[in-house]
Amino acid sequence: MKRKLVLITVFLVLIILVACNEETNVEQEETEEPVPEEHEAEKETEEQDEAEDTEGNNSDDAVTEALETFPDAVRLGEVIEYESEDSASQDHINQKINHFHFADEIDGVEPSNDFFLVVNITIENLIDDYFYGVNFLSSVARDDKRTTYNREPGELEEELTDEGDGVSTGDIIYDVNESKFYRISMHGDKEFILFPDEAEEAPEE
Repeated sequence: MKRKLVLITVFLVLIILVACNEETNVEQEETEEPVPEEHEAEKETEEQDEAEDTEGNNSDDAVTEALETFPDAVRLGEVIEYESEDSASQDHINQKINHFHFADEIDGVEPSNDFFLVVNITIENLIDDYFYGVNFLSSVARDDKRTTYNREPGELEEELTDEGDGVSTGDIIYDVNESKFYRISMHGDKEFILFPDEAEEAPEE
């Protein structure tokens, strides 16, 4: 009889323990807090920052590689001096790219390639007050695949403005594909090198 009582007691204790354990699990599930939305937002921000850092590193690598490949190329805002070896022409000028931007269309005209590259330049006559027009320039653009683009003719051809004292300024337009960089030659053998990160916002029309 005592043995039966012991077994019954043990059985009841086990039932009570199981019931208490189940109740504890339910309470834990009820008290578990969901991940706050602000934590999710912070995670998304961190991932976005990491992506931007990677993109920036890739851009820096492209600049470094391009400058190593073309060490004589002149950067944005710097000057290329050109003096003709032909005594008959006697051209002696400074050339500079002031700024540039990309455009999806100009005056309703769309590019045949990815976009227009619009380069604002200054030509300074170092001999006299004569100003040089756009036809003086044998200007071309080259991308990272060494594809060559001539300046746009016809209705998109820009004229340089006489600023006085032999200085002329204006835009040159190229119809180009997307590239890690662009090499621009205006007159002579030396060239400028432009990187997309240096571009200005396209002006509002």
